[in-house]
Amino acid sequence: MLALINTDWVILAIALGIPAFVLAVVVVGMRVKRMIGLVAVVCLVAAVGLGFGVAAAFRPPPSVSGGASAGSGSGGGAPSSTCTPDGSALAETAKGVAYLKTCLAAPSNTAFTIAFDNQDGFAAHSIHIFTADPSQGPARSLFQGQIFPGPSTMTYHVNALSAGTYFFHCDVHPSTMTGTLIVG
Repeated sequence: MLALINTDWVILAIALGIPAFVLAVVVVGMRVKRMIGLVAVVCLVAAVGLGFGVAAAFRPPPSVSGGASAGSGSGGGAPSSTCTPDGSALAETAKGVAYLKTCLAAPSNTAFTIAFDNQDGFAAHSIHIFTADPSQGPARSLFQGQIFPGPSTMTYHVNALSAGTYFFHCDVHPSTMTGTLIVG
């Protein structure tokens, strides 16, 4: 259940609700009768904003529609392993709290880059590469990309890996943003 919480909306709701609550307490504490109407309006706006924030927090992330093509997965589902290496400059995009590609491929024994485009405003994402899915058992971390908020881009520089199939996820959303890295 916790994996379905979109923490960005909760944070936004709290960030808007706390100042409104503090303002209401200050105004009531000053005992200014003409300000009571304003306080009521501010509290109502804060309550509505908090309600929308909590409702959005429990909404599952949207899936990406459309067919899969070589080098891309189904978007947010189980990792796909149907891509093949096509150079050492990889690209990944995060949108709608999902990776647009759930399969990346790199050449073996060659350092590579991942140009990561985080298109989610108010959401932080990353790419963390493991030997296997750490939620399924022991896995060794091979590369941990910096977490950064969107919308923004970052290029990760990954050391050479041996041929094989690896797992990656977002450290902020590890159960909903996952993928496969094919090195060969």
